[in-house]
This record gives sequence, structure tokens and C-alpha cells, in this order.
Amino acid sequence: TTWEEKVEQHPNSDWTTNKFVYIYSAIIVSLVVSITLRSFIYYLMCVRMSSNLHNMLYEGVIRAKMLFFNKNSSGRILNRFSKDIGSIDNFLPVVLVDTLIFFFELTGVVVIISSMNLYLIIPTIVMSILFYLLRYAFLTTARNVKRVEAITRSPVFSHLNATFQGLATIKSCDGQLSAINQFQTHIDVNTSASFLFIATARGFAFWLDIVSALYLTMVTYGFLWLGQETVGGNVGLAITQAINLVGMCNWGLRQTSELENQMTSVERVLEYSTKLDKEPPLDTLPSNSPTKDWPEKGQIIFSNISMKYSTDSDYVLRDVHFTVKENEKIGIVGRTGAGKSSITQALFRLTDYDGNIFVDDVNLKNLGLHAFRKKMSIISQDPVLFSGTLRMNIDPYLERKDDELWAALEQVEMKSVISEMPAGLDMHISDGGSNFSIGQRQLICMARALLRYNKIMVLDEATANVDTNTDELIQKTIRKTFNNCTVLTIAHRVNTILDYDRIIVLHNGKIVENDTPTNLMHVPNGFFAQLVHESGVEYQSS
Repeated sequence: TTWEEKVEQHPNSDWTTNKFVYIYSAIIVSLVVSITLRSFIYYLMCVRMSSNLHNMLYEGVIRAKMLFFNKNSSGRILNRFSKDIGSIDNFLPVVLVDTLIFFFELTGVVVIISSMNLYLIIPTIVMSILFYLLRYAFLTTARNVKRVEAITRSPVFSHLNATFQGLATIKSCDGQLSAINQFQTHIDVNTSASFLFIATARGFAFWLDIVSALYLTMVTYGFLWLGQETVGGNVGLAITQAINLVGMCNWGLRQTSELENQMTSVERVLEYSTKLDKEPPLDTLPSNSPTKDWPEKGQIIFSNISMKYSTDSDYVLRDVHFTVKENEKIGIVGRTGAGKSSITQALFRLTDYDGNIFVDDVNLKNLGLHAFRKKMSIISQDPVLFSGTLRMNIDPYLERKDDELWAALEQVEMKSVISEMPAGLDMHISDGGSNFSIGQRQLICMARALLRYNKIMVLDEATANVDTNTDELIQKTIRKTFNNCTVLTIAHRVNTILDYDRIIVLHNGKIVENDTPTNLMHVPNGFFAQLVHESGVEYQSS
């Protein structure tokens, strides 16, 4: 209309209606192009930032100390990688761009309404203050409710994970109903928190509508009070924009509130990314790097080692000092809680300790974790197999030839089992190795350790969950295959270490006995002699 009036007022001007149409069309095309570029660039940046946050979260969790995994359930950790990362991927970018659009559009509408009449700034300011107070009250409540909802979601994941792992036990004990009831309880608690958040959001929307209606009433009556001072067309434009502003504020404030709620996910991800205590560096400084063939002997010295798992806990190792000679076979025994597995924790630096541990005269504190962990093999109580091929499980870095793989399997007496499989070394292993028995999984882990050709072997109660026959097979393999290695065995069955070179007995984190099995058996009322007697084993000295 404005362009047509100008053409009528200046008929001889070069500015014709067609030219204005061309200009308008060019503006529309430019707008479409700019919006397309804006959306493309924005979401490309969001994808990169989301990927960076995920990588930071992954690195933070992977590099965290073992204490973190002891204190936090798997459900809580999975919650960060599933729900929180999902919110950052799917909801946060949309809410953020909506919030930015809202503020730009709000600025434009306020300018248009104010240009009609400056007095309309007053109800606009009043509305803005009321909106801010409502938003503040809502966010204070909603943020805490959102955190409660996230906290109550973690037990759901933990229960599901525990149920899947113990499904066989649950079925055998007829505990399905109990497991279902527990799961329903966790779901009810989580759903209650979710419903409370939804109800809070609806209440916030209701009060926004009330304030918006009051603002629209004030704008309309404001023009009535102004009388004939404002052009009718401008009045219609102002009221139309006020109506748009009401709807825009309802939508925009909900989006800004939702933005802060979604930022809770970012906060939770950053908590695990930057605030977790990390393990020591992985890489070794060039000045501290050992020789390529280190360790050549496999000698281990524990020098005054004291260790506790957290600052507020008691010491689990107290001034432990012992030496393991080259190729020596050491059995470590003690009652539950004596600190046997803590020796392994200290040796692999899974937990910080006071004192020093030397391997072939090299202080492990001077080395990066990769430098010495890859030089020592460990077979734990719970055998770990990964979903993939057998080849990948026993030779993760694909460094060995097929002949070496078959030789290792033959040494642990698993060659006949694997050779019967159609795919052989490329057979698929289910998640957790469920298509093998516990004993077979333990033997496969031993084959993996064999292929590392390390001078130091640690067995942390490796035979605690296997039958007697498999236990004997593992012990026979250890004696035959690891004859030229230093072996530390955290023993569950005393009879498996009676032929070892030395026995270390721990009690309350201290070494109370350290000698050959024969000598310890002749100690009156000795700790080791009592353990052997309680196990029912008849010891015959060689």
C-alpha cells in the first residue's frame, strides 16, 4: 500500500509498481536463501558440538579411576550416554534455535507496537516483568523436578541391567514376580517425577495465558483512551502485533524454560567430562621410557605400599613390603577382606598408593599406564570376552599368525572345541561370551594371555568360579606354559598353590607370613596352616 501511494504521488518517477515488486521478490528470495544457510550452518555446528560432548564424556568415563565405577551404578553411567546425550542430540538444538528466533521476533514486534504509540511501552514493560517473575518461579521448580526425574531414571537402567545379567538365577529361583514388582516400583517413581514436571509446565502455561490476556486488554483499551490521535490502520496493526506477541511470548517463554531444563543434560555430561578424578597419564615421558625388552627378568618389589580406595576410607594395604624374584611363583592368600585383590589394584595402578613398586628396578610411578600394563598379563575371576570373533578376542591387535593362535588354544586344550566350529577362529562370540561355559571362557582368556608373551602373569582368583577339573587344567597350564614367567596368584583354593615357590599371607592389609609352603605348614597356629586345615587339604611336603 505504501509503495502504491508513492507511485500515485509521483507518477513521473522511475519507481514503478513493477520495480517495487522486483525488489520485494528479491528480498523474499534472499530471505529463503539466508534461512536455508542459517539452518544448515546451525545444525552442522550442533552436530559437531554434540559429537565433541559425547567424545568428552566417553574420554572422561574411560579415564576415570576405578573408585568412580565402584561408587556409581552402571544405570547411572548409561543414563548419561542414553538419555542425556539423546536430549543433546534431538531436543537441545531445536529448543535453542526456537529461543533465538523468539528473541529476534520479540524485538521486532515491540519496536512496531512502540512506534504506533510510545505509551504502549508501559504495559509491555509490565508484561515483561510479570513474565520474568513467572519464568523464574517455574525454572526454580522445574530444574529441581527435572533433576529428580533424571535421578529416578537411573535405578530403572540399573534394575534392567541387573535383571539381564541375572536372568538365569531369577528364573531358577522363581523370582520373576519379585523382579517385575521391583521394576514397576522404579517405573512408578520415575513416572511420578515425569508427571510432576509435565504438570508444572502446564501450570506455567496457564499463568502465561492470564498475563497475556491482561496485556492484550491493556493495549486495546489504551487505543480507546487515546481517541482520534492514532490512525485506524495503525491501531489494527498494533493490536494484531499485540495478539502475535501474546502467542509468541507463551511459546517463547516455554522454549526458554525448556532450554534451561535441557541444559541440565549438558551439565550432567560436563560433570562426567571434566570433574571426574582421572588416572595417571597413559604415555611415558621420553626421559623415563624403559628399554624395548623391559622387563627382561620379571622381578617385582613392593616397597612400603600403603593404599586406600578413597580419602575417607580405611587403609586396605598397610606398609606392605616383599620381593618377587625372577620366574618365581608366588601364592597370595588370606581371608575375605585381607587385601589380596588390593595387591593387583596396586600393581596395575588402578588405585593410588603410597610407596613404590619396582619391576626390574624401574619405578612404575615414572611410567605411563600403557607402558607397563601391556607388559603384564592378568586373568581375573570373571573372564571377559567381547562380542566379535574368537580371533579378535584372543589377539585384539591382530599381531599373531594363525599357527600361533592354534598353538595357544591347544595349550589350554580348547583347540578341539574350536576346530569343530565351522568358522574356526572366525566364529562369532556372543556378548559376554554367553555361547561358552565359564570354564571355557577362562581358558580362552588364558590363551589370550599366552599370546602376549609377557614376563609377569597375575591370576586374581581366576579359578574361583570354575569346577575342579577346569581348575586342575588351568593350574597344569600355568605350570607348563608360564614356567619362565613370574606368576602372582591370588588364591581362592589353597590346594592350587601348595607347590608354589612361596606363599604370602595377608591379614587386615598386612603381611603376616611370607615363606615356602613347607615352612609355613610347620608354624604352630600359623595363618597359612589354619587355612590349609580349614580347606580340608592334606599337605605333603615334596
